[in-house]
Amino acid sequence: MLIRTEAPADILFIKQLLSSIFSSSEEVSLVTTLRENGRRTLSLVACTDEGEKIGYIMFSPLIVNGEDSHWQVISLVCIDEQYRGQGLATQLVKEGLNSLIEFGYPGCVVADNSSFWQKLGFRHVTLDFSKKLQIFSFNEQPFPQGDLSFGDEFDGLALAQMR
Repeated sequence: MLIRTEAPADILFIKQLLSSIFSSSEEVSLVTTLRENGRRTLSLVACTDEGEKIGYIMFSPLIVNGEDSHWQVISLVCIDEQYRGQGLATQLVKEGLNSLIEFGYPGCVVADNSSFWQKLGFRHVTLDFSKKLQIFSFNEQPFPQGDLSFGDEFDGLALAQMR
């Protein structure tokens, strides 16, 4: 499998993948709005060895007290249904986390309580926040304190974070 940075030519694929997986258009709107608002830190596309696009992950900034905290949020992860169960989501997440470490970010957050994330090194945090969070701190960086937000783009959305 090849994992690479999203290119403009991938936008149609991403929309089609999200539309085929999720029952509402919220996810497509979220990804589009984050991209258009310049709030996409990193987006990766997974491809088969033959070049078929099969997966996607997007990271965006975590806002604390109205400012970019430099921590990142896994906005969305998805794998084409026919390729699930092969560990591709794990590979995609690990590649993204490694890239964030290389870029110097202090850590990453996901709003999902599943054990999948714990297997990747995320840990639960208890906060006064509307979503249950798990964090992955790079080099034991402290988690930022204050008023947390994933950004205006997420307001009112009830997203499943991984499919």
